[in-house]
Amino acid sequence: MCGIFGYYLKDGKINEDLKNDSIKYLKQLNHRGPDNVDFWNNNKNNFFLGHTRLSILDNSSNANQPFVRKEKALSYNGEIYNYKELRGELEKDFTFTSTGDTEVLFNFLFKNKINKIELLDGMFAFAYYDEGELYLCNDTFGEKPIYYIQNEIGFFF
Repeated sequence: MCGIFGYYLKDGKINEDLKNDSIKYLKQLNHRGPDNVDFWNNNKNNFFLGHTRLSILDNSSNANQPFVRKEKALSYNGEIYNYKELRGELEKDFTFTSTGDTEVLFNFLFKNKINKIELLDGMFAFAYYDEGELYLCNDTFGEKPIYYIQNEIGFFF
């Protein structure tokens, strides 16, 4: 049971004080994932993405989150039950460095965005940032919910 936290600011940059406050808030989710706490931010687009990890399928640091490559980032909670099947299909296009479902989900989204999300079998909630666009998704039954608010300052989840 991991924890995700993030936001997009409408105006203004993420300064050091705000970044430090965000890390402090993220650490308050440590009970959801005590194995790793990390974040990624994109100052160009005023975006912050944080993650607290409970490692289950892949205990290595290769599966730590946010999972970031080429200005794309994923913070994810849950389990993709058919990740091995999806990985087999994705291995034609990607080289994997981990054995769990996080990198499979990342590469799936890298290739398809959310266009084929119905192919994911599992319980999950994720935030996927793709070069200025944010996708927040959860499983069909909402087992892993996402809470969010939008106000005059920005969008927070």
